[in-house]
Amino acid sequence: MQNWTSTSTKDISYLQERLNYITAQGREIQKNFEFIIPNYVLEEIVDTQNKQQKTNLSAIINLAKINKRLTEEQANKLKEAYCH
Repeated sequence: MQNWTSTSTKDISYLQERLNYITAQGREIQKNFEFIIPNYVLEEIVDTQNKQQKTNLSAIINLAKINKRLTEEQANKLKEAYCH
C-alpha cells in the first residue's frame, strides 16, 4: 500500500492532468445531452471511449438509473451513444 507522504510531484502532476482531461471531456460530452449526466457516469464514459469492453459503463449507467440519477429513457440514450 502506497503511503501518501511518499507520493511524488510527478505522480501528483499526472493525477492533476488526468483530472483536468476527464473534466474537459466530460463537459464536451454533457453538451450533447439535454439532461444532467452524473459525474461518475461521465468519468466512466471518458475512461471507456477507446475500449472495446463496455460492460462497466453499462453497469454504471444502470446504477445511475437504479439510484434515480437517470431516467430509463436517459439511460437508454447514453447506452445507445456509448455502449455499442
